[in-house]
Amino acid sequence: MSLGSAMNNALSGLTASARGAEVISSNLANATNASYAPQAVDLGTNAVGGGVKILSVSRQVDLGLQGAINLGLASQSAAAVQVEAATTVAKAYGTPGETGSLSSYLEQLDSTLIAASAAPESDVRLQSVLDAASDLAKAINAGSDSIQQARLSADEAIAEDVARANDLLGQIADLNSQIVSVSSHGQSPNALLDARDQAVSSLSELIPVRSTTRDNNTVALYSTGGRILLDGNPAEIGFSSSQVMVSEMSFENGALSGLTINGKAVESAENGLGGGRLGANLALRDSVLPQAQEQLGRISEALQTSLALDAGSVIQADSTGKMAVNPAFDPSQGGELWRLREGMTALSAQSAGAAGYLGTMSESLQSGTLSSLITDGASNAARAQLRAEDQLVIQSTKLTALNAQRSGVNSDDELQTLLLTEQMYAANAQVMTAIEEMLDMLMGVLR
Repeated sequence: MSLGSAMNNALSGLTASARGAEVISSNLANATNASYAPQAVDLGTNAVGGGVKILSVSRQVDLGLQGAINLGLASQSAAAVQVEAATTVAKAYGTPGETGSLSSYLEQLDSTLIAASAAPESDVRLQSVLDAASDLAKAINAGSDSIQQARLSADEAIAEDVARANDLLGQIADLNSQIVSVSSHGQSPNALLDARDQAVSSLSELIPVRSTTRDNNTVALYSTGGRILLDGNPAEIGFSSSQVMVSEMSFENGALSGLTINGKAVESAENGLGGGRLGANLALRDSVLPQAQEQLGRISEALQTSLALDAGSVIQADSTGKMAVNPAFDPSQGGELWRLREGMTALSAQSAGAAGYLGTMSESLQSGTLSSLITDGASNAARAQLRAEDQLVIQSTKLTALNAQRSGVNSDDELQTLLLTEQMYAANAQVMTAIEEMLDMLMGVLR
């Protein structure tokens, strides 16, 4: 081997060592960066002239694991949304037996009716009946309002998630273009690949996606429901949010917006974009929460039936559709308390010593229809909340386990590699020194 060849070999070793040290320092600097993929210098033999050459600087990524983590993010974010909604419904009923629950208001109403039946001439006890009925009606109204607000919040969240998804799809498309451009100029696209992976992970929280890497290192994205989200150009997801929400509004009757992709309607979230936070909020708005609203509606109807007299009920729907005390019984609205005892068709208070309709209302409450609806509703809501919380724990545990398998930067391994790189650099530098000394000796002989 000539001195020239030896020098070229040593120079290639120094270059490779320097590049290796640069990559190791980048790895160590990003040791706590969860979105960073560790890099490694891939070396090969230089077929022309000998020595070593840098083939590439590769990212250490398990694509299968990365895909599983992205799907796990979708499931976890959907479960979190479901917990929030289930908690709202459970709070609408309250915990049976505790102050402020629907069952406690019903028990109070039953107690006041029994007490008033024992002393029907007492205006104080009649007023207690009216107050207890009003409290139960207000509690039902409050629960209904909270569910309607949850539906509106879900609708608003859908709009926000759609805007975010479109933004992320645009970012990923731009990163695809930058990766192609950088690679064509012989530069490393690794930082851009990290950024793209992070954007895909963020998108996966909204919509679970599967990715396919093309030959030019661009990525195509598909929803798990088979919708094309990005293949060259990004898809445009459409949605129109609602400013108000009432129980009569639904997707089925056209009062609420559905999703579109590039202007074409998506039949349902589960058929195209379900599985993540976006689909979960759609399911809450269009199915889960309306069902809870219907159950409260049945409770309202049962309350009116239980407190019905000869020509009306003590509790009725007001002009806004909310449950309220019938003005005919409320002295503060020009009504008469004695009508609780005598009925609405009575012309005057006559049978102060008889329980009259008080006994009828008490028997109606004790028959169990209203009580069963409240008890069943509270029990179902509590079970749904528990299931949702359990599901969130399960999905979070799975995601934690998947993340634990991710091979992030191992600082100990990197430092060990750095020592070897330093030794490699020192050895090649020593070769260069020896060559320099040999050249000096030759020059001395020639002089």
